[in-house]
Amino acid sequence: MVNPDAFGIVLEYLYTKDLSVIGPRIPLNLLIDTWSLASQYIVEPLMCKLEAMITYIKEESETSETSEWSILYEKDGGFYLLLHRITNSFQSTITQRVLK
Repeated sequence: MVNPDAFGIVLEYLYTKDLSVIGPRIPLNLLIDTWSLASQYIVEPLMCKLEAMITYIKEESETSETSEWSILYEKDGGFYLLLHRITNSFQSTITQRVLK
């Protein structure tokens, strides 16, 4: 089921092309839901801003030397896993198709 708040954000961006629809006080779960929906419809600018914000929040909440998180999303009829890993000196993002 689609988060109606995330849908509203994506729809507003599509109409206005204004990235400020993503404000600084949006909760992490809404950012992730919005990113998932934006990736489903391949809305690149919105996806990039959301990824940056999610990464920033994860870095700020990091409590150990290594932090990992992942997002499972659907695109082009397949399911993909976005794995993000942050250490003190290294950051990587891996996207892998996991199901057809």
